[in-house]
Amino acid sequence: MADNIEITPGTGATVATEDVSGVHHQQVLLEAYQPDFSDDIQRLMCLYADDGGAALQVAPRRMLYKSTHNLTTAQTYPDGDCIGGEVSNVFAGSFESNQGHLMVETITLLDRTGTGPDLDVLVYGDAGSPTLTATDGGAFAPTAAEIATAFVTNKGVIERIPDTAWLTMGSAKLVQVHVGRPLSNWFSTLRAAVVNRSGSNYVAAGTTDLQLGIDLYAL
Repeated sequence: MADNIEITPGTGATVATEDVSGVHHQQVLLEAYQPDFSDDIQRLMCLYADDGGAALQVAPRRMLYKSTHNLTTAQTYPDGDCIGGEVSNVFAGSFESNQGHLMVETITLLDRTGTGPDLDVLVYGDAGSPTLTATDGGAFAPTAAEIATAFVTNKGVIERIPDTAWLTMGSAKLVQVHVGRPLSNWFSTLRAAVVNRSGSNYVAAGTTDLQLGIDLYAL
């Protein structure tokens, strides 16, 4: 049987309703509408109205995505250098504009050297141009245009981790920061970078000396 029907006044097909105190309330199957877009409601996190960005939230799902990354190699990282290069697998797959919003919830860092330096942690998508580049052991020196793309246009997240935030855990140091800020609502690859801002060298002896954990919520 065809999904769509034509209804002629006075005749036609039966319409599903519920009788409440003598009044019929129509039962409907919801579908998402966005101009020039077709997808099923189970994949979407909210229903979109074409009204300049407003959306009707219908039982939105709060999905947690966790990723952990070993950053260091055995080398010395001067102040201003990127520790570990660009992390490109922060989120598994792409995130499209129809899928709701993605938020950086928490950032966790474990420093096995016990140093606990000042660091910048950057989380950003690859949408737009020009894009940031981060090389392990290389100076992190983005242009103004690259910064604008990543953090103004695409709403990337940057978090400064001061040395005073680290907690001593035996021979290691640990810091966990609640971020709670949204990212751009679409990208093909979500990336992260960690930059030494201590004013001195950070010396790593192996691949697990500095570990990064990122928790993301999809809303």
